[in-house]
Amino acid sequence: MLHRGLPRAHQDHRQRPHPDEGTSRRPQVRPHRLARQQNPPPRRLTPNPKAALSSPAEGGLRHAKNNHKQETDKGKKTKIESCHSQSTALGRAGTKAVPQAERDRATAATGEEHRRVCQELGSWAAGLELIASAVVDSADDLQLAFTISDLAADLALGYFESGVSATLKADGTPVTEADRAVERLFRERLSAARPADALLGEELGRLGESDRVWIIDPIDGTSYFSRRDPNWRVQLALEIAGSIELAVVTAPALRRRWWATRGGGAYESSWPPEQAEPMRLEVSTTSLMADARLNALDDASRARLPPSAARAPESPLPLVELVRGETDAFLVERYYVWDHAPWILLVEEAGGRFTDRAGGHAADQGGGLYSNANLHSRLLTALHYPPHS
Repeated sequence: MLHRGLPRAHQDHRQRPHPDEGTSRRPQVRPHRLARQQNPPPRRLTPNPKAALSSPAEGGLRHAKNNHKQETDKGKKTKIESCHSQSTALGRAGTKAVPQAERDRATAATGEEHRRVCQELGSWAAGLELIASAVVDSADDLQLAFTISDLAADLALGYFESGVSATLKADGTPVTEADRAVERLFRERLSAARPADALLGEELGRLGESDRVWIIDPIDGTSYFSRRDPNWRVQLALEIAGSIELAVVTAPALRRRWWATRGGGAYESSWPPEQAEPMRLEVSTTSLMADARLNALDDASRARLPPSAARAPESPLPLVELVRGETDAFLVERYYVWDHAPWILLVEEAGGRFTDRAGGHAADQGGGLYSNANLHSRLLTALHYPPHS
């Protein structure tokens, strides 16, 4: 998907399966401790030397709750980004805190009225000791995303270590038994925990209608996975009212995780979790095209990049390199919403920008340009993209 543009032997899961695939057999899923004892395959992405091994669940919740405490200490009013999540949270305070008519008005509002009503209802909750802010709601969702992603990563790793074969779907892309099993796990756990939320997955489509949609890519990099190359990922994102608000990307065979919440920053940590602080991710600050290191999905896309900029070496995980500040841009004009959704948020929360081919920043427009903030507008001009809206 996004991490392509490699020599043929290392291309991603949108290509045909490798001819030397093993037979498929259901694995014994190993717990975290046993998983750590496995020797990783010889070829892997080099971990960032600055990255601290950490517990994403503990680190992420700590960062979210600390941010919430700082806002409360400053006496700022609670800002509610989604009336859907807010109405549930405010309900915990009882009808005396927020009149029922006001909560009903929030549920019915849309567009600008939706935002205005949500902000007004935030003032009703000011000063109350209740979980009613976007920050704390995000922390609850983040904990859930970590917990389920851990289970999904364990399941996928078991299949990976046992070996699976890939078959072709109707669209010509590969799929394995593991893809479907991991997506089913995500769906069962998310449906149990968030029954009102909708689900959208690569293998099993959409389930339900809601402003809150969990977007699932059970095995991102299926061709890597079926060849027992470690550069595959388990991806989960949460979209609320059209905006990606949470992203968790786990690479079990690389023992790494990348995650972000809207307004809370982007981070890298170890997987399985360790007791240490996560590393805050930041894109580069390169501002001169002559100093830039650019990458693209394929040769045709690379040829469209400004000739004055250097080309970054081909990589199995170019967007990881971008959020670490090791490269300055990545052009990918292909693939689906589940491929792009988590990375749009990770790049933006690391200080970067994303623009789709229509000039917006939607995940369902077949990709676009990811870059640092300083170079973004000039790259859009060079690529003849509409201005970032």
